[in-house]
Amino acid sequence: MPVPGDPYAKILERLYAEVARIDSGVDWRRIAAASRILNRFSPRNAVLVAMQACRRNEEVTQLAGYRNWQSLGRQVRTGERGYAILAPVFKPAGRAEQDAQDEVRPIGFRWVTVFDVSQTEGPELAPPLPSLLQGESMEFEAVSASLAAQAAAAGFETREADLDGANGLTDFLARRVTVRPGLSGAQRAKTLAHELAHIELHSQGIASRQVAEIEAETTAYLVMANLGLETDDYSFPYIANWARGDLSLVVAVAERSQAASRAITARIGEHIPRAYAPR
Repeated sequence: MPVPGDPYAKILERLYAEVARIDSGVDWRRIAAASRILNRFSPRNAVLVAMQACRRNEEVTQLAGYRNWQSLGRQVRTGERGYAILAPVFKPAGRAEQDAQDEVRPIGFRWVTVFDVSQTEGPELAPPLPSLLQGESMEFEAVSASLAAQAAAAGFETREADLDGANGLTDFLARRVTVRPGLSGAQRAKTLAHELAHIELHSQGIASRQVAEIEAETTAYLVMANLGLETDDYSFPYIANWARGDLSLVVAVAERSQAASRAITARIGEHIPRAYAPR
């Protein structure tokens, strides 16, 4: 557990809270982003649904329309009462309007009904997936260069190659860190922090892949957060998926992850300009 007064304590506490929120299924923003089929709710519609759920003394987690649930392989049970939200209505576009680049604005709104996953039957839905980080900057480039230099100092070459969907891989036998090409500057920096965490923590072996991945991503999250670089959209779902509902695993890695992140962050401060140094 984080020690009160430790500069990492607040960062870790937020990590625990967000991972727990994902596992408990009450984080609206992340649930809405879990699939392009599940509805993305505006603040207005989030309030509308919350008010209806409160009146019914019900809890909602994942919401989608009747046909959207069918496309996900689930069926709304007969007799279920859905939740009313407001959907925009757009004027049919003519040929000239279709060719225009201007933003299309709604001409009104209509009531539509959505249903919670608890009102449906069918196969279980996949948990929220990490969202690839976006963003380019000289800071990301400087951090990535430092992380690659740290890997080199530990005897690991860094290269780019396709990884069949994975973003990074550390090969201890080949002494090599591989990063998927085409990643944004933000994602590349975070991925290199994750792989360097494996080098710092797991060169002598691992207790389990599950714990190793939670340790590595927690370390990467701490490193990036201490630099003022946000990785929430990737790190929180990643850790939650590996934790599989067991928050005790996330808490248990705190001490080792803090130590590794401190060491990595200190070396970043040595490698990059003062303007990019850790806070």
